[in-house]
Amino acid sequence: MAYWPKVEVINSALEAVADLSRTMPLFVATNASISYKPDIVAALNRGGLSTYFTDVFCFMDIGFKKNQKEFWQVVESVTKLPLEQIAMVGDSLENDAIGPRSFGVQGVWLAPHAKSQSGYHQIPVVSDLVEFVTMVRNAA
Repeated sequence: MAYWPKVEVINSALEAVADLSRTMPLFVATNASISYKPDIVAALNRGGLSTYFTDVFCFMDIGFKKNQKEFWQVVESVTKLPLEQIAMVGDSLENDAIGPRSFGVQGVWLAPHAKSQSGYHQIPVVSDLVEFVTMVRNAA
């Protein structure tokens, strides 16, 4: 994304990360298979988001994906946060919700057109990032 002709930030992303970053550290976790951390940061810069994130965890640097325990072991080690205290949101049901939840991460599926429950192991679903911020704040 750092070198794409056009980068678009999803609705409410800037407001949501700005709001949530005032009360807790935010991290990026990605399975991107051609981008290293500097590429991810450059893409976040293009969208005006990089200043809100404390760190970036990506497959190309770690060598493991979000559906692998080793990925989350690195995240836990670097952040010094127990996995149970980490909330992950993303648009892939498998990679952002189901996989991370199997290791204790609070995975949430970002699905603007889904029903309130995914029907798959009662995975939490949000329609936008503002809803995710509310969910995180209510859980704290």
